Amino acid sequence: MGKSCSQWGQENNSPEETSAIKKAIMEVAGTSGIAEHFLLTFMMQESKGCVRAPTTNYGVNNPGLMQSFNGKSSCNPDGNGVVPCPDDMIKGMISEGAGIGLEFGLGQAIEQSGASDVSKYYKAARIYNSGSVASSGNLGDGIATHCYSTDIANRLLGWASDGASGCEEASIGSIGGGAPNAAGTSDYKKDETTAEGPSTETPTQAPTETPAATGGDSSPSGTKAEGAATGCTKWYSVKAGDTCASAGVDVAELTKLNTSLKSDCSNLVAGSAYCVAA
Repeated sequence: MGKSCSQWGQENNSPEETSAIKKAIMEVAGTSGIAEHFLLTFMMQESKGCVRAPTTNYGVNNPGLMQSFNGKSSCNPDGNGVVPCPDDMIKGMISEGAGIGLEFGLGQAIEQSGASDVSKYYKAARIYNSGSVASSGNLGDGIATHCYSTDIANRLLGWASDGASGCEEASIGSIGGGAPNAAGTSDYKKDETTAEGPSTETPTQAPTETPAATGGDSSPSGTKAEGAATGCTKWYSVKAGDTCASAGVDVAELTKLNTSLKSDCSNLVAGSAYCVAA
C-alpha cells in the first residue's frame, strides 16, 4: 500500500494516510455490516490502497479507493492528487464503496447476489465489477474482468498482487458452473481503473477485452501496440493502473506476442491493445 500511488504518478500514501484507511475500514465495517477483511480486499483489488487513485469515467464516475459507482469522494478527482488526503475523505471513499449513501456498492451487490451462503461474496464481486452474473453461472464468464472474483478469493488467501494471481483469464470463463441465482443481476454498470470491463447486458462502455475471433486477426478495442503478433485472435486493451499481470497471460508469453514490450513491462501504454493469443 505504501507504494501503490506510483502506478499513477501520484505521491504515495503517508503512514498517516494508511493508518486513516485502517480506521475507516473498521468504522465502515461496523456501520455497513460488511466484514473488515472483505472491504480491505475490494479496496486492494480496485486501487491497491492508493488514496490518490484517479477517477475514471466512461459515462459514470468511479472515484477513489473503491472506484465506487457514481461516488463523490476522491483525493484525485481531476488528475491532481490532494496531499495530504483528509481523513474524512478517506472514510468517504470506503463508505461509498460499501454503498453507504449511494445507489450501488458492495452492500447492494451482496443483497443482489440472492445467496445465503459464502458464495454471496464472490457473486457480489462479479456484480460489483460488471453489474451481473453471466447466464452460465461461471463468475469468470462473459464480458468483464474474468479473474475478478477469483482474484478476490486469492487476496483473501493472502495474495498481495506482487506477482500473477494464478487465475488464467483465457480459460476461467470456460470452466463449468451452475446457473446463477435469479437475483444475481443488476442494472448497475461500472468501469474500473484496473482491468475491469462492463456487463454483457447493455454495457455502458466498450469492453476492455475483445473476445477471440473465429479466425484471422480480431479487432481490438484500442490502438494496436507496436510489435503485436500478426494474426492475433485475442487482445487486451490497457487502462490506467493496469500491469502486465492484468492481461491474464504469463509475462513471458505477453512479451513474446508483443515484441515492443520490455521484459519488465515498464513501457506498458494505457489505451493500447496488446495481443494475448495468436
